[in-house]
Amino acid sequence: MLNALVLTLDRAQLMRCAEELAGAKDRSEYEDRLDVLEALIRDTWALRLGRPEDTIVNRDLFSQLQKIADEMPSTRAAQWLARIEEMRGELEVNINRKIASDALLVSMAAA
Repeated sequence: MLNALVLTLDRAQLMRCAEELAGAKDRSEYEDRLDVLEALIRDTWALRLGRPEDTIVNRDLFSQLQKIADEMPSTRAAQWLARIEEMRGELEVNINRKIASDALLVSMAAA
């Protein structure tokens, strides 16, 4: 997902990612998927800010995350994390996960 958002700008891939995100069996699994996305964004942001590799949660993805971090403005990561948290609040009122996922990735792509 981050690769499509930052490096390839592949809108079709983003829509597939939105479908995969929304394909969670239930709200708990959906939120788990958001947790993973947030962790990847935080890792990328940390690398962008020059943090050492040993501070990264997803060290197994270090080389991929570094490539993304090299191309991603740090302000974009902050915007993405804010949007995810905003969407989490919207989940409290039982919004449609498919619509929310599509809207999240479209807004992240526009940031």
